[in-house]
Amino acid sequence: MRVLFINPPVWRLQATHYRLNRPLGAPLLCSILKNAGHDAYFIDAEALRWGDEQIQRLGRAGRPDVVGMTVLYHNRWAARELLRKLKTCWPGARFLAGGPFAATNPDDLLMWGFDAVCLGEGEDVILDMLIQPGDVFRQTGLTDLDTLPLPSHGLCIPGLRAYQGNEPRFEHPEAVMMWTRGCPFPCQFCSNPVYRLQKPRLMSAPRIIEELLYLKGLGVRHVFVYSDELVGASPAQNRWIQEVCQAIAPLDLTYKTQGRCHPGNDLPTMEALKTAGFRAVQWGVESLSQRVLKNLGKGITPEDSWNTLRLAHRAGLKNYVFIMVGGLGEETTDFEATRKGLGEMVREGLVDYLQVSIMTAEPGSPLWDTASREGWSRAETGRSHFEPTFTYPWADAGELSRRKRTLDALMG
Repeated sequence: MRVLFINPPVWRLQATHYRLNRPLGAPLLCSILKNAGHDAYFIDAEALRWGDEQIQRLGRAGRPDVVGMTVLYHNRWAARELLRKLKTCWPGARFLAGGPFAATNPDDLLMWGFDAVCLGEGEDVILDMLIQPGDVFRQTGLTDLDTLPLPSHGLCIPGLRAYQGNEPRFEHPEAVMMWTRGCPFPCQFCSNPVYRLQKPRLMSAPRIIEELLYLKGLGVRHVFVYSDELVGASPAQNRWIQEVCQAIAPLDLTYKTQGRCHPGNDLPTMEALKTAGFRAVQWGVESLSQRVLKNLGKGITPEDSWNTLRLAHRAGLKNYVFIMVGGLGEETTDFEATRKGLGEMVREGLVDYLQVSIMTAEPGSPLWDTASREGWSRAETGRSHFEPTFTYPWADAGELSRRKRTLDALMG
């Protein structure tokens, strides 16, 4: 079969043009299909900034047998619009959907016109979706990460150099890898429950090295290890990180990743990251109010954040700090605790880059269920995590925007 995966263009509907990194799922699925004898390819219409003219030109080209899209909360309307246009051009094609929004809203996507929806990880069911009848396909097992093929970047348009990379930016071109999957933490704002709060699965050092060498052969110089929580998930996972870092140190690549301000973080792990070539870690601090952190289900304390940032700084890593305003029940006193503490962190030199977002709820998250139950008003004009999408009892849209501006100003 001839299979096209396509990333919907959202730039006309959003304030942001997404070309930070190539999506990883489609190149992996292309490899699986190629190994099974199918002809698969991927077009990132968002990175290419496609409009109606390019989509019409695609529609006049040869019809694929199957078209697949990953549907997220932020691209759902773009996916629906693209589906409508391509179904008009290719009435005989089969249209498949996956991703977090698809998994939480399968009936909506089927009503839009998708023929089948994947609930869970696509690698587990993609071959069945091509040939078996049915409109909902559920993940039946947990993929062993070592069994995943190398992603087929050569089957993707545009090339890796077309992507600018995620901030903070280092060497270019940048590629994305996932060394772990699964996160057991029940943060209220996260849609991770869609994937059932899975225990983290870890990729082995030999498999990681195999893919890193492949990427290096493509000219990649920097890798964003985009795992749910690579650092700080547990002391045992930190020991695994130390072993992986020792193995990859000779490869002469640089990295950044994401981490959790866990009380079990330690200096040896931070130093291992630095020695292996890691430049920065993105930390989900979210708030420096203990009450808000408890409400959010973060399972950490402000002291955990202070300790983690100091350890990383001592090891020579850059700290990229995520802060979220408007967290559950964030009253003025809670916000002031965050403002004061964050200001002190900046003055101590612990914050190299700051990203302030506004708490929003996405389908599949416990917060979405709470918002629906409590009837919190929602503005569909909110286009990202940097604009108010809800009016909460403790802060309206204007106050949320003011809090964000106040924290943004702390970095000068």
